[in-house]
Amino acid sequence: MMNGLATMVDECREQGVIDPVHVANRIAERLAAFSKTELVAFISPLLAESVRNVYSRERLDLPKKVHAAKMSGKVQIIRDAYGKVIGLPSGEWKAIGDCNRLELLDYSAMLHGMARQTEAKAQWYERLAERLPNDVVTVREAELDLDKAA
Repeated sequence: MMNGLATMVDECREQGVIDPVHVANRIAERLAAFSKTELVAFISPLLAESVRNVYSRERLDLPKKVHAAKMSGKVQIIRDAYGKVIGLPSGEWKAIGDCNRLELLDYSAMLHGMARQTEAKAQWYERLAERLPNDVVTVREAELDLDKAA
């Protein structure tokens, strides 16, 4: 059903609606007409991505300051970290506390690769911006070929 969501998003874009909140609101209006069975079938495949987002937010909070009176902040941070979940390059999901050295190094290498991709994307946007004649002309107005922007 992910294709169903993608189709709905594409339809919104074709109508000129691109703000994610407005797109979501339009889709929610359409989902209101679904039966319970149709709604569950539509939403179920999307839940895995939502769960991954929760895991990611949890990991981004590490380390966090803890003001626990019963144990030191350092001990609490370590105990909290054990339960944080990561998606390994192998496709397996594991709590950090259950990972071995090689799994952590693989995960680290994957993150470094993602960082390089993000850096390359940022550089592409910088090169595209440099091709614009001034600060008010848009890419569309300048008729820049995005395939040649790199």
